[in-house]
Amino acid sequence: MKIMLDIHGVLDSQPQKFVMLACETLCQIGNEVHIVTGETISKKLIQQLLSYNNDEKYWTHLVSIQDELIQGNVPTLGINNFGRPTFPEDIWNSFKGRYCAEHKIDFAIDDSPEYEAYFDPKITIFFLNKKAPK
Repeated sequence: MKIMLDIHGVLDSQPQKFVMLACETLCQIGNEVHIVTGETISKKLIQQLLSYNNDEKYWTHLVSIQDELIQGNVPTLGINNFGRPTFPEDIWNSFKGRYCAEHKIDFAIDDSPEYEAYFDPKITIFFLNKKAPK
């Protein structure tokens, strides 16, 4: 089994629940946990992820949309308020769906409903992690 988890709005919303899911998935030989995020991969990001599981890794793949688009020479549109490059919306929004199809991910959990249209339901089941009411 292969699962994909988003960080912001998923892993960071209920780390214990999602880390337990990831760890249970990895208990089976050959299973994979792909964490795909918009943020660039940094020591700070990895430390954040490790902090959810007592400094133990619980994923097999860690992918940054931003890093992958830059590496793929996708033209940027500018810089946002967070100092990060921006990309054409359709390219950004379709990344996770294309990634999951390419890597044959069984199911994906994300909190951005606009991404769902880009997932092939014959390959990946998309679960929307709805934000809990305050």
